[in-house]
Amino acid sequence: RTFTATYTTTQADVDSGALTNTATASGTPPTGDPVTSGPSSVRIPASANPSLSVVKSASPSGQSSYTVGQRITYSFVATNTGNVTMSNVTVDDSDFNGSGQLGTLTPASVASLAPGASRTFTATYTLTQADVDRGSTTNSATATGTPPGSGTPVPSDPSTVTVPSTPNPSLSLVKSASPATGANVGDTVTYSFRLTNTGNVTLTDATVNEGAFSGTGDLSAVDCPVAANSLAPGASATCTATYTLTQADADAGVVTNSATSSATTPTGGTVDSPPSTATVTITAAPALTVTKTASPSAASAYTVGQEITYSFVVNNTGNVTLSDVSVNDSGFTGSGQLGPVSPSSVATLAPGGSTTFTATYTLTQADVDRGSTSNSATATGTPPGGTPVDSPPSTVTVPANPAPALTVDKTANRQQITSAGQSITYSFKATNTGNVTLRGVTVDDADFSGTGTLGAISPASVASLAPGAARTFTATYTTTQADVDSGALTN
Repeated sequence: RTFTATYTTTQADVDSGALTNTATASGTPPTGDPVTSGPSSVRIPASANPSLSVVKSASPSGQSSYTVGQRITYSFVATNTGNVTMSNVTVDDSDFNGSGQLGTLTPASVASLAPGASRTFTATYTLTQADVDRGSTTNSATATGTPPGSGTPVPSDPSTVTVPSTPNPSLSLVKSASPATGANVGDTVTYSFRLTNTGNVTLTDATVNEGAFSGTGDLSAVDCPVAANSLAPGASATCTATYTLTQADADAGVVTNSATSSATTPTGGTVDSPPSTATVTITAAPALTVTKTASPSAASAYTVGQEITYSFVVNNTGNVTLSDVSVNDSGFTGSGQLGPVSPSSVATLAPGGSTTFTATYTLTQADVDRGSTSNSATATGTPPGGTPVDSPPSTVTVPANPAPALTVDKTANRQQITSAGQSITYSFKATNTGNVTLRGVTVDDADFSGTGTLGAISPASVASLAPGAARTFTATYTTTQADVDSGALTN
C-alpha cells in the first residue's frame, strides 16, 4: 500500500541546499508485538542561484548641468535577484572620479537580504571646481553578498550614474591707461589689462593679445603675473605694459590701444575675450612767442640812410608741432618801405624749437624827425587740426635822438650910406644845422637901429627846412637923415 504526504518548502530549506526525508513503516501482526521496517530516506537537493543587482542614482536628478559646491546624494539600491538569502551585503563605491572626498556609505553593510528584497545605501558628495572643469562626475558601484554555505561572495553587475557639468568658458578683458588725460610728451603711460574668468571652468595660460595701437613709438611687452597661469571662475589677474608718449602722439592729441585676451579651457580649446580699448588724451596747448631785435643795436642815435636789420626769433612754447609758422610785421611806424620778411614762412616748428626771421629797413628823414621808429610783430602758427594761434606782440624801437639847430647869416647889399633916401636890401640866410626837419622857419628882425620903417621880411616864413638846407629871407629899408646923422645903421 502507498502512503503520501505533501510539504511546502521554505526559504530556509532552499538556503540549506537540500531537503531530506527519512521514514519507517510499522504494523502489528496477528499475534505479537508491532513490527517496524528499516528506514528509507529521500533527499531533494535545492538548486542555489545566488544573484544581486544594484541600481545607482543621484539626487537632485534631471539637471542639465551641476555646479561647483552643489551637494549630491548618491543612492545605491541593492536587490537580491537570486533564490537564496544573501548575508553581509555591501556596496563597493570605489570607482569614483570625483576630485573631492566621497562621504561615508550608509549603512556600511546589511546582515541579511532575502531573495526579492532590496536595501538602499546612500553617500553624499559636494562637487568641486575640478569636477566642473572635467565636464562630468561619474560614480560606478557594485553590490556584494555571501550566499549560504559556499562562503564565496557574489558581486552584482556594476551600476553607473553620471552628473553632468556643462562647460561654459568665458573670459573678459578691461583695459585702462594711467594717466588717461593730462599726459605730455615723454610721459610714461602704464596700460593695465584686467583679465577675469567670467565662465564656470578653470582657464589656464591667460595672455593678452595687442590689437590696433595708434601710438608712434614702441609699446613694451605685456607682463602678466603668475596668477594668469590658472584662473578659477570669478578670479582676475592684471597684466601691464608701458609706453612713452612721442611728439607725434601729442600732435595727434590721442593714443588708442585695443586688445583681447585668450586662455586655454580644460578640454584644450581656446576662449577669447571681446576687445577692450584704452584711450590716452593729450590736451593740445599750442603757444608761440616772438622776440624782436634791431641791428646795429648799440647806437644811441640812428641817422638818416642807416640800414637796420630786424630779427624776429620765434619760439614754440607749446606742446604740439606748429605748421606754416610766419611773422606778421604790421605794427611798423617807419615812413619808408620795410623789406620783405625772410623766410616768408617755416613749414613746421616743434615744441621747444625756434627759428629766426629777418627784414631790413633804411631810416628816412621822417623817421629821424619823429624821434624814433617802432616795429611791432606777432608770430602765427597752426596746430595739428586746429585754428592758427598768435604770439603776444614784441616791439623794438630805434631811437633818433633829435638835435634841432639853426643858424642865420645876415648881409646887406650896401656897406656904407652917404645920404638919406638910399635903399638897402638885407638878406637873412637861415641854415638847418641840426638832424631834424624844422617847420615854420621865420626871421625875427626886431633889433634894428634904423629910424625909418623896415620893409616886410620875405618870405614871411618857410614851411619846412630839411637838415643841411638853407633859405634866404630879404627885407628892404630906405635910409633917413637921422640914420645918416647917427653915423651908422645896425641890424
